[in-house]
Amino acid sequence: MENCLKTVNNCLDIFTSCIPKDTNNSNNSTAVNNPNNNSSYKLPKMSYYTLHLPTRPKVDDEIRIKAKLKERPKEFIINLCVDSALKPDDDEAAMIAFHFRTKFKGHPNDRSYVVLNCKRGLNGWDEIEEIENSWIDDDAEEIEISLKFAKREIQFISGESVEYQFEHQYEIQRIDRLQIGGDLDYIEEVALRYRKK
Repeated sequence: MENCLKTVNNCLDIFTSCIPKDTNNSNNSTAVNNPNNNSSYKLPKMSYYTLHLPTRPKVDDEIRIKAKLKERPKEFIINLCVDSALKPDDDEAAMIAFHFRTKFKGHPNDRSYVVLNCKRGLNGWDEIEEIENSWIDDDAEEIEISLKFAKREIQFISGESVEYQFEHQYEIQRIDRLQIGGDLDYIEEVALRYRKK
């Protein structure tokens, strides 16, 4: 148990937990309030574990994440943010090159799905597409995934399988921050695998 706590504490030392701005209302989500934006996508209000990447990624680089989910999780979120663009007093990035969200099944009539998206500064979120969740069971507790920067897309890998691909919307060299959020018990490991070029 002591070793487990030590590992968790070491992991948390490399992260900065961002606390969302208090909005004094009971709504769990924040809508993008941009009249020019047709997207109605909402990012849940929550705290994120944030890691500033020591080196910006290049093609063939990879980020590996191991984490444990809480019992009966509602969602799991990853953001790859661009140019350290956080709004003042908020932890929602203005520009997100890759947003990955798994919404787990909450009850028998509910469904489990994944959202892949990006956020373009003042233009807000792109239109969303909900894709069937094929990478994890709704009652799973362990996460072990990789984000690989391929030439044309970011690949979401679970086990040895590429589960989802998201075409680059920003140059990958602009990505400098990783956010992990959702119903996490703890993050066991984040490994940066950079290819020497």
